[in-house]
Amino acid sequence: MSALGAQWTGVVQAEDSFARKDHAFVFEPETVIVGSCSVQQLPYASTYVTKKFLSSQTLTEDVAAVWPKLASLTVDGSSLKRTMP
Repeated sequence: MSALGAQWTGVVQAEDSFARKDHAFVFEPETVIVGSCSVQQLPYASTYVTKKFLSSQTLTEDVAAVWPKLASLTVDGSSLKRTMP
């Protein structure tokens, strides 16, 4: 992750679910933890860190092609279940 002109290597965890927006599914995390710091407890940094983390994630071309076509998307334990129409 890079921010404020610096590069950091570490563990980032995000937790919540997917929601449908603009005809595609998006991940909307309720909890984001960087290292051992829950960014929700940092008043103004939470939105910045969450957006920075999510914007750094990319999809492969084959996944990006079918992502808008998904009928449903659910998380079951550690599995991501996708359903096509």
